[in-house]
Amino acid sequence: MGRSFKNSGGVGFSLILAAAVIFACGGEVVGDLAYTGGGSGGSGIDGGGTGGTGISVGSVSDFGSIYVNGVRYDTSNAEIFVEGQSKGFGDMTVSEQLAKGMVVRVEGEIEDSQNGTARKVYFNDDIRGPVESVRWIDSLPVALTVLGKEIILQDTTQIGGHGINSLEVGDWVQVSGFEDVDGRIRATFVTDSYITAKANIKGEIINLNTINKQFEIHGLVIDYRYANLIDIDQLSPDLVVEVTGDLSADHSTLVADTIGRVDILGADDSPNIELEGIISEKVSDTEILLDGVTSFLDAQTVYSGGDFSDIDIGVLVEIEGELIGGMIYVEKIIFRDDVKVEANVKANDVAQSEIILVGLQDITIQYVDGTTKVTGDVGTTAAITSADYVKIIGRQILPDTLTAVHIIVKSGLNDTVKLQGPLESYSDPIATILGHPVNLALIPDDSFESPEGVSVTREDFIDLITAGDPVFVSAKGQLDINEEVVWQNITAD
Repeated sequence: MGRSFKNSGGVGFSLILAAAVIFACGGEVVGDLAYTGGGSGGSGIDGGGTGGTGISVGSVSDFGSIYVNGVRYDTSNAEIFVEGQSKGFGDMTVSEQLAKGMVVRVEGEIEDSQNGTARKVYFNDDIRGPVESVRWIDSLPVALTVLGKEIILQDTTQIGGHGINSLEVGDWVQVSGFEDVDGRIRATFVTDSYITAKANIKGEIINLNTINKQFEIHGLVIDYRYANLIDIDQLSPDLVVEVTGDLSADHSTLVADTIGRVDILGADDSPNIELEGIISEKVSDTEILLDGVTSFLDAQTVYSGGDFSDIDIGVLVEIEGELIGGMIYVEKIIFRDDVKVEANVKANDVAQSEIILVGLQDITIQYVDGTTKVTGDVGTTAAITSADYVKIIGRQILPDTLTAVHIIVKSGLNDTVKLQGPLESYSDPIATILGHPVNLALIPDDSFESPEGVSVTREDFIDLITAGDPVFVSAKGQLDINEEVVWQNITAD
């Protein structure tokens, strides 16, 4: 797992260096050109790539040279671009300019499912500006508001700079991540700066006024009288752009220096494309929109970490396939919102918007009316009762807390319990998943599986989950008469 935002007392050298470079020269970031940047992020737990020239958009999960979407790209000869400017070539430039969690676009060769060679790597942040508010849970910051946009912090959000536990209103931050269907940015990287910088924001143009030379992005007024347009002949409503400039004293207006078109993929065609983001629209059973890119599914599409029924608006996925004419023909979908729990409902606290499950009482499940999708035998969160069995798909925000993206409800009780999430720790014989202990010593010897679905010994399974790489684990069990879970099998995903 990546460095948690909760543990920001010590800051890794590469994160400090990257933050220092980005906010150097009096805190100004010069020449933001949106067309060179990426636009989505994620954990990079499951790799892809089918060989040949390709493009990969996702967050940096590790270095040596650089890991994106589970693939290690050799960057020894790659050119690195930050905010539209070439910063140099090779691994040293990578270590100086990039940090874990930063969303990048890699162009190069995808040799196989684990290896590639990068020719160019691009990074653009998603928003930069002063903090307007901070939301806390259990003394931890879980959300920020910057330039009118909500920034969601997660257990996997990578932190640079001074750390964010001491953030105050007025402090400046730079954020990299991806936008959900409600316009919030789910942050994969956040760094703070206690000096001001050029503000930056991405979004659709609305309320375009060509007389006054103004438009709005997420309620922020953009004054473009003096702006340099990058790869744009003429501004138009609904065009997705990145704007960089100076904030007015009251933070209500951004006077633009540059306005550039946001181009997530940077190319019209590629035999191999890997793109991570949040599904913004499910047009039909065969067509979805991901980061504004039309993506087509068919009977040959392979699913990992979920199945076809899990495809829905607001779900975080990585798709792999072929890019033709600006559209992706999807060969594989990897579900990144693959934290899942299934069990009987013990209680639904509507006032607190929380569900507690039988046998998993130590896991807190939060939901958000209007955002969390509810399907099955009931259609609202308020209608869920202790007479229901639920499957909950969500994202982890604290070790023992997840936010529900999708709740599937079945009336009637079921003794089956399922738990899927990142392995947080292993102390013989206890594997901890979402804060819940799973005793491996009590699982039958023939019930351990590798990520390939192959039966392995308990010892080999322990070696696999303690090898140092990020691991997702799925466990299945049954409730006993005391409503305790008897775990029956476990798989490393």
